[in-house]
Amino acid sequence: MRGTVRPSAVRRKIVVSCSQTYRQGADLAGHLTLFDFKYKQLIRLPKTTMRADQSEKESLKEELNNILAEARMVLPGMQVLFGFQTIAIFNNRFSELPVWANRLHLCAMCLNGLAITLMMTPTAYHRLSHPGEVTITIVRRYSRLISAAMFPLALSFSLEMCVIFWTAGGSALAAWTAAGLSAVLIGGLWFALPLASKPRED
Repeated sequence: MRGTVRPSAVRRKIVVSCSQTYRQGADLAGHLTLFDFKYKQLIRLPKTTMRADQSEKESLKEELNNILAEARMVLPGMQVLFGFQTIAIFNNRFSELPVWANRLHLCAMCLNGLAITLMMTPTAYHRLSHPGEVTITIVRRYSRLISAAMFPLALSFSLEMCVIFWTAGGSALAAWTAAGLSAVLIGGLWFALPLASKPRED
């Protein structure tokens, strides 16, 4: 009959289809093997060519972009802290704190405001004074401003830790201990460690 398909023809089609699938799978496996080999060579290359003490100098433009990026990265956290400091003044429990705690909070708020001002100065200065220009003097000035902003920020955070521990525990010893430990920890991580890791010029 014309509508009947012979079993041999069906088997032949199955064999041809399987062989084509096998060849495609073999080609894919070969490509994956080659890709894996090249990828291993690529990730193994920096380990053999780069040394631990090897460094690369940045251009003035790259250094300026990194400085401004660092300022944009730190600034949101400082602004959030300033927002919480402002909201705390309008809290009902804030009036129950002793006078010295209120003054500490006010000092911490002013220090954080000073830090925010110093952190925002490089962007405003560059846009208004030297647009489209990069010099070594500008880069050093911006770097000093950002470094200077970290000092009042560290003091602000330490003073707030004193107020927080006094509010939570009511112990002056615990409050001042928390402030001192915060100052030591921040000073060690933000200032002592970077200065100790700075390469010395011969």
